[in-house]
Amino acid sequence: MTSLPAGLFMFVPLLVTLAGYVLAIYFIICVLRFMKRKIELDNQRNQLLSRMLILSLPPEPADKGADSYGLESTPPNS
Repeated sequence: MTSLPAGLFMFVPLLVTLAGYVLAIYFIICVLRFMKRKIELDNQRNQLLSRMLILSLPPEPADKGADSYGLESTPPNS
């Protein structure tokens, strides 16, 4: 029966630690990608909701004698 050299057992904890760091970095990258995509989709949804709210509001009643700037269309008597 052959025995493994003692130096091999020194590398096992190092490989386990290295694998843990690699998985942690991979997880962080996945979370950052997800959050970037989520922010983009949230912004699109907010823009769509804003458009829907604007379209669902009843039109403002126009005042008689006022133009689009809220100024009277006839000059006052002086």
